[in-house]
Parts: sequence; structure tokens; C-alpha cells
Amino acid sequence: MQREEAIAVLPGRWDLSDLTQSYALGNVSLSLTQESGSGGRLCLSLANVGRFPTHVENYGHHVYNYVSGYFYTGNPDLKPERSTHAEFGFEKWISKVGVRASILANHVLHYIGGRNDADLLGNTSALRFRTYYNSSAAFLTGGEASIVVVLREWLELTGTASYTRGQNLELDEPMCLIPPLTGWTSLRAMRNKWWGDLEARMAMPQNRVARIFADEDGTDGYFVVNVREGTTLGPGIDLSVGIDNLFDVHYHEHLSFGNLPNPGRNFYLTLSYSI
Repeated sequence: MQREEAIAVLPGRWDLSDLTQSYALGNVSLSLTQESGSGGRLCLSLANVGRFPTHVENYGHHVYNYVSGYFYTGNPDLKPERSTHAEFGFEKWISKVGVRASILANHVLHYIGGRNDADLLGNTSALRFRTYYNSSAAFLTGGEASIVVVLREWLELTGTASYTRGQNLELDEPMCLIPPLTGWTSLRAMRNKWWGDLEARMAMPQNRVARIFADEDGTDGYFVVNVREGTTLGPGIDLSVGIDNLFDVHYHEHLSFGNLPNPGRNFYLTLSYSI
């Protein structure tokens, strides 16, 4: 912003004589934990925090965003986001079973996003250019849960699932870039110097997408299986072999740039030595 050609871009657009922006934010948080003698724990976290606009959100000029496929121009007059966050969680071990879960809620004021620029005819759909602006508010809720089950001394089952739901309250539509319900589970065997792992990853379809805000597209669900095993050959020498995406499933993550697919079936062999 010290170069004349850069300074000339934004003042006329935003009718500002001075591009200097100064922010002051105060943050406060509180965390409470209660433990019991039976292997249990309760946690409560509360926070009220702010987020400054980034330099790109304030001053960028036609910066390409690979996720949305739009060129973004900054807004020097953006307000900081303000987030009120609450999270409650617990964990518990009972014999050979461990469980952990949490739920959260997050209310965001002055949520920063992008909206389409209009062409000379006022058409906002013909161009791939956007400007950053403040939505009035957004609201996120979600949760995460995981479990560990010791089936035998040498056999362990683990699993995790998480979900987040976001809503742009001003536009009354889903927030963009929110992944769907995802899960992961693993069955691991360990004997002496050998271990083996059968792993499965899954995601549900995501059809809660931002149409006005980001022109986002939905994604299909997927179920992917990975197989891995390894052994210790000697002091500091480890050998591992595996197959990722065993059934060669064609899929892509919801946040994949340009909907690029994830790798297909992948074989690997690793020999490592550490001193």
C-alpha cells in the first residue's frame, strides 16, 4: 500500500481518502474442568474473541480463490469478526472402553465473506469477481465423538465421528466450506514387533451448500478402506507396507480445490532407520 499504483485502486472504489485502518480487540475466555476418581472428566469452555480481517480481505486486488473460483477484491472498511463460543465435553474410561464427546456452539458477528460484483448492466452472475464484506451474523453448531475399545491385549478398535452445521443468518443459507458428517474407524493388532491396521474413512454427502454467498456445489459421500502393517527389523530399523484406498474408490473431499479427486489405489513400502 506504499506504491502509488496500488493506492490508486481502492480509494475510488470505496470513496475513501485514507486507507489506513486501525483495529483494537479484547478477548476473554474461561475453561472449567472437573475430574472424578473413576476415570471421568467434564470440561466447559466459554470464549468471546475477535478476528482481524486479513491483509488480503482489507487490501487485496483481484486475488484468485481456488476454492470458490472467484477473484476477490479487498474492502478497507471491514469490521472485525466477533465470536461467542461455548463448548461442553466429557470423557470416561470404563474397564476397557474409553469414550470422549463434545458439543459446541459459535455465534459470529460481522462474518466476513464475499459477494458478487455487478457488471455495467447490473448482472451479478456474468462475472467471476467478488468483494469482501461483512454479513450481519453466522451461527455454527456441531460435535465430535470418539471411542476406544480394547478387545484383547493385542487388539484395539477405535472410531471417531464429527459434524458441523453452519448457517449464514443474513442470507438465511448454509455457510460455505463446511464439511459433511465424517467418520474414521480402525482395527489395530499388535504382537511383539509386528503391527497391522485395517482402517476405514467415510463421509456423508454434503448438500447444505452456499448458493448466494459462494456458488458452492455439493459432494457425494464416500467409504474408503486402507490396509497397513509393519514390523521392527532391528534397533531403529522399521519396515512398513500398505495399500491406501484398497478398492480404488473415485471420490473427492468437500473442500478439495476444483473438486480434484483424491488418489486412487496406492501401494507403498517404507524402510526407515533412526539413530
